[in-house]
Amino acid sequence: MMGTSRRTSQLLMGLLGGAFLCARSFALSPLTLDACFEKALKRSEILASQLEGTEQAEEQLQQVWGGILPWIQASASRKYQQELTSSTGSSFFPAVQNQAGVSFTQPLFRGMREYAALRQAEVGKQLSEHQYALVRSLLFRDVSQTFYGVLSLEGELKNLQAEAVSYEERIKDLNARIRIGKSRLGERLSVEAARASLSAQVEAIQGQLQVMREALAFQTGESQDVPLQDREGRASEVGRIRSLAEYLQQIDLRPDVQVENDKIKVAVETLAIAQGARLPSVDLAGNYYLTRPGVQKDSQWDVAAAVSLPLYSGGVLQSKIREARSKLDQAQLLQSRVRRLADEEIRAAYSLFQSDQGQLRLLSEAADSNARNYDEQAKDYRFGLVTNMEVLQSLTSAQQSHLFVDRQKFVIKNDRIRLEIAAAFRP
Repeated sequence: MMGTSRRTSQLLMGLLGGAFLCARSFALSPLTLDACFEKALKRSEILASQLEGTEQAEEQLQQVWGGILPWIQASASRKYQQELTSSTGSSFFPAVQNQAGVSFTQPLFRGMREYAALRQAEVGKQLSEHQYALVRSLLFRDVSQTFYGVLSLEGELKNLQAEAVSYEERIKDLNARIRIGKSRLGERLSVEAARASLSAQVEAIQGQLQVMREALAFQTGESQDVPLQDREGRASEVGRIRSLAEYLQQIDLRPDVQVENDKIKVAVETLAIAQGARLPSVDLAGNYYLTRPGVQKDSQWDVAAAVSLPLYSGGVLQSKIREARSKLDQAQLLQSRVRRLADEEIRAAYSLFQSDQGQLRLLSEAADSNARNYDEQAKDYRFGLVTNMEVLQSLTSAQQSHLFVDRQKFVIKNDRIRLEIAAAFRP
């Protein structure tokens, strides 16, 4: 009896511990999935780092614009040199030479490379934004998995609590029957053994719940005791999804596909820049002088146009063109692979959702049958028509079936979120 009392106390303490955590958590404001995601967005260093990359891309675009616009600068200098003995030389190169003025340089034509670089920088900004969206969607996937992992484990603890109550009622009934000689001690011991197994199961789930709670606290920065509120709707409502064709139409809106599309555009402009390097370059330069030394002191300005044409560069320019063309082919191949993987991911997620939904229907039917079976077995036991072991097995089957149904409901919700992420409907 001492061992029985100790096992009962351990089971009740475990269940009461879970109940205490739940009660403590309800003192805090509950968090929905979207609220958890918003907090994770503010907390994620990876996302913040990617946002910095977006700002850097914006600055790179501004720098490319600066290469197209004119450059203007002011300069001043004073030079001392040994005075020349020749009067003519002294007039051209005096011992003290002062010069000050403003100069400008305006690129006129660079083989259209400057405009290709501008387009490339604009695409680079889009690429950074799409990479940010990709990291954001991956974060939402991770948060949703943790969120429903916590809810699923908390639901399992509640089911085990109900199962423990059923065992206690069963033991109480057997004790009464043992006293009047209608049941044997071994029947009670078999129920107590099942209860001890249940106690071990409670310990395992509490450990898993603690780990999952810590993961959610790491993602959101909230307390581990904060309650969670599911607003995704019931499993029957979640089961109403779009057709597969509608999900497949979203492939081009996926961030990873958009990233690969942007990389192709970048490669196209890289090729244009490499090809433009073979064309002539034309620059316009001018100066306005405030003061000049020697015989040029009366000349206040000058303007010059410079033209350059590459004739031979040791094959470097042709090599760069071939390299850029190869990078374009590579980007197109990678984009094709990502699109195929996206198509396969959507189809797999759609099939998995339908399969899990079918399992939920079958599990629900099994749970109803097992519940009715337990009620009938309990009635028959009172009349001596079945054994205690049969009643115990029917009780365990009924409780486990209910546990599987609740677990499957969260699986379906997680499946739907993964499907919507795969088709770029969320976040």
